[in-house]
Amino acid sequence: MNDKKSGGFFALVGAATGLSNAFRFPTLCLRFGGAFIIIYAVCLAVVGLPLLCAELSFSLKRKNNALWRSILLASAVNSALIALYYGGITAKLLSSAAAYVCSGTADCPVYMLIIIAVTALTLAAVFLNEGRLLSLSGRLSSLSFCLLFALLAIFGVCSAKKIEFSATAFLNGGAWCEGVGQALISLSLACGVTPTFAQGLKSGCSPLKISLAVVALNFAAAVLGVCAVLPFSGDCMQGGVIDAYVIFPKIVRMLCVSGFGVRVSGCVVFFALAAVAFHSTCSLAYPFICACKARLAPYIFAVLALLLMPIFAFDGSVALGCCDKIACCVNAVALAASEAVFFTLCGLRGRGVNAPLYCCLFFVLLCGTASLGYVRLSGYALPVRISGCVYLFLPYVAFWFSVIKYGACKYQNKKITRKTVARRVE
Repeated sequence: MNDKKSGGFFALVGAATGLSNAFRFPTLCLRFGGAFIIIYAVCLAVVGLPLLCAELSFSLKRKNNALWRSILLASAVNSALIALYYGGITAKLLSSAAAYVCSGTADCPVYMLIIIAVTALTLAAVFLNEGRLLSLSGRLSSLSFCLLFALLAIFGVCSAKKIEFSATAFLNGGAWCEGVGQALISLSLACGVTPTFAQGLKSGCSPLKISLAVVALNFAAAVLGVCAVLPFSGDCMQGGVIDAYVIFPKIVRMLCVSGFGVRVSGCVVFFALAAVAFHSTCSLAYPFICACKARLAPYIFAVLALLLMPIFAFDGSVALGCCDKIACCVNAVALAASEAVFFTLCGLRGRGVNAPLYCCLFFVLLCGTASLGYVRLSGYALPVRISGCVYLFLPYVAFWFSVIKYGACKYQNKKITRKTVARRVE
């Protein structure tokens, strides 16, 4: 299942041209104004670059640490949860592309959505089961993103519209939280993606140079996405993937007015977005699939994504917006903080991390995360809050399960060693 020849390529492509750059970042800029670009650049430099460099450095050294594996498992669970609704978004985008061919609009019949969802998620399962096939989706994703958003950026800049710039955004705590979350998700940090694909990099490569290149590509792709949505600076409602369902159909109508032109441009735009979403789904799900080490894991993931389609795949989905905020702005930040604490303790001690101390710090971090998550979930209906709680706590359940598992194995090994020594003495 591991594809060690092209893992580093996946890390670069996933960071620079992911769905978060196409959907989340442009709509967040429309929500918070042009100041969010500066906020995002600061978050990339202060949070994204050091953490990416640390993940690459630690992973390239091939260190086998039980706590590190537990952190990676929690991160992989969080990224898999994100991939579940990314799968729904992929099916929605593909169905919209097909709907433009048939009717000239983004709306498609339910039966068409189901057929396309089954096909797309089955294909995703096949790609996840054969890791080497992800190179194909990576190339298609990067090519689709660059061509589509370069074209849309030209139209956006020529529209002579500007994003409002307000200095008060720098005092908005929500903007900084969104900026940190966006930096982490778009760089695939605290998701287990970088450590999983770092095995494909050469052992003598420089983590700092790779990190600088990834961050530069990521920021360039993000700015390209912002230029593409400039004509719709007044159409942002919530900021995130939901607004993209509103903006991109308007982009299609801006590109062409005639019926045939709308059909062609709509199909091209939404198919390119679907290609980007497909690779993002696979790259986020891949670390968890590798951690499971089960042949049926990709297909179980595809079935779960298909079952959750009614919740996540429809326009204006409240559950989608809620789970996106929890996974990207709460859990991603908390897991990144846990990684930062781990790397700091490793640097201070110069050797292994004290497990009891780290677990205590992780518990304090969990309490803070639960408080922040409660604030984020307040105001939602009960069913949405339940789904948000699942997204909030499942990664931490995975962490504690892994810690207890490794602790029990270590205790059992010590017990066996003592019995062996006692028998030799006798």
